[in-house]
Amino acid sequence: MNHPAKTTARSPADWLRLAVGLFLTVSSAVLIALSFLLVFFGAVSLFLPGTTGASSLFLSDTEETLVMFLSAAGTFVLGLLLLPGAFLNFQAFFSFPVPRLLLPHQDNRLALVILFMLWFLCVASGYALTFHQTLSLLLLPFLNTGAVLLSVVMVLIIALQKLPLPSPRRAWSLFGVSALLGPTLAIFFELFAFLGFMVLFTAYVSSQPALELSLHLLLDELENEAGSLDFATQQMATLLLSPGVGLLLFGLLALMVPIIEEAFKVSLLWGYAGKLRSPAEGFVAGVLCGAAFALVENIGFSSAGASDWLLNILTRSVTALPHAFNSGLVGWGLVLAWQRRDYLRLGLAYLAAVLIHGTWNGLSFVLVLNSMAGLTAAEVYPLIETPLPALAALFVLTFGIVPGLLLSNRQVRSQDGV
Repeated sequence: MNHPAKTTARSPADWLRLAVGLFLTVSSAVLIALSFLLVFFGAVSLFLPGTTGASSLFLSDTEETLVMFLSAAGTFVLGLLLLPGAFLNFQAFFSFPVPRLLLPHQDNRLALVILFMLWFLCVASGYALTFHQTLSLLLLPFLNTGAVLLSVVMVLIIALQKLPLPSPRRAWSLFGVSALLGPTLAIFFELFAFLGFMVLFTAYVSSQPALELSLHLLLDELENEAGSLDFATQQMATLLLSPGVGLLLFGLLALMVPIIEEAFKVSLLWGYAGKLRSPAEGFVAGVLCGAAFALVENIGFSSAGASDWLLNILTRSVTALPHAFNSGLVGWGLVLAWQRRDYLRLGLAYLAAVLIHGTWNGLSFVLVLNSMAGLTAAEVYPLIETPLPALAALFVLTFGIVPGLLLSNRQVRSQDGV
């Protein structure tokens, strides 16, 4: 008598793998389709008459096209990076065979040297292309995306060396879902913070007749098709360098944004409660979440065009360091809270992440104000008059994170006996 073949019941974990695979697949398709749309509209904009309003005041038609091409290249690569996680989750659900590739042992130091040389080549070549309009449209998007991606990979190698890594499926899933979930949640809540800022900004400017006049002049200039960029920039500088507006913006960028982003960068880890069994696993998972967030953010901010491209890409390349370090600290603290009920360590880790992020944003904002100080006759604070103190502090903070990463790496390995 023949018995029907037994079927293995699917577990909740199996269905979760299927859901993650579908989510990453659909998201990848959307991002890749969006990248082609950006290329299409960017190409079309070259043959259309100049746009009106604020965009035509600050960007030429060619510059607008370049911004779209830069965004398209980054969006396309991000879509591709979601596919490994989708494939590995489908493989785990359907249990189809996957050939194993036996890769030779890699020397991290050699890999870092090679990656740095490639990154330097991208940056140097990209800077040279910014002086050639046509070539920059064709090649700069690839070099820009390469520089951003290589900087994130280098940070991952530094942060995760000698640590036990998760399975490829979990690692790519964490990276892919965090790249979508973290920035989306952060932007959503930052929108509320921005609305609060706008309410306070409007109230303050309305109480200052001179600032209210500057705001009206700026808005009129932005709406004017034949507006003057110099005049609009002067009015904007007058507003930003006023004590009240500067303080409000500083509070938004150096306090509210770090509080929101450091909480939601690792939001996916709350779904892993109890599954991360050691401080090392929490640190690794946090670093992956932070690197994913940094990649998405840097793709967006580095796609600003050819103007000041070199300074922009250099700045964005190093921001992967604080993002990965901060999220690694919070992931480490989350495991200590779950496994050992050490909520004090979690609070201190989150506070440290907010302070590092807030200091970075605050110093960057001071440098922006310094660049605008000569555009208005308004009196500025001594700290804003010269960029040297802010530059020195930002340099120390940025490169002080590297030994912080190495020390954290060694500490979590010692806690796990690795």
